[in-house]
Amino acid sequence: MIDKIVALDLSLTCTGLVTFSTDGMKLEHDSIKTKVTDGERVERYARAARRILSYVPRTSMVFIEDFAYGARAGASSLATLGELNGVIKLLCWKKTGRIPITVPSTTIKQWLGAGNMKKDMIPVEAFKMFQKEMNTHDEYVALTLADIAYHLLALYQDTKHLRKLTAKQSSILVKLQGSKVGDLTTRGLRIK
Repeated sequence: MIDKIVALDLSLTCTGLVTFSTDGMKLEHDSIKTKVTDGERVERYARAARRILSYVPRTSMVFIEDFAYGARAGASSLATLGELNGVIKLLCWKKTGRIPITVPSTTIKQWLGAGNMKKDMIPVEAFKMFQKEMNTHDEYVALTLADIAYHLLALYQDTKHLRKLTAKQSSILVKLQGSKVGDLTTRGLRIK
């Protein structure tokens, strides 16, 4: 049984993290910031990983925003982000026994209303939808991802406090469930 969703917007400078209990009663959020001056890359990964793992119990399911492959970033930035992503996925898998699920960034934007939404509009649209105050853009991305995860998980186990979804959001869940991303049966869950 999964009792906690952990949603991550991984970044080399500020990782957004939201945890949500599957009973719908408890929400936590945090921003995990690291700087280039924090030492070697491996030390930065270790520092970020320790903070992230402190929010990940064995009974959780971890969801991570996938890379924005079309984003303009240097090859070294993407490689470094890939390293961080791999480290976090491995450590979460070792702790929970479940491979974290990655969700495309366009899916997160579509959940809020438009897949081609400008990045700076995500906090505005997420606040409109959830009426929750977050500290950073990255936390708003993680909050949206946690909402997607919560509704996807509701297909497999009883969850409370589901809100009414738009037709577009229902369509996104059906697409996710039919893909390797959202087919949680591969992660040991059964459709209720």
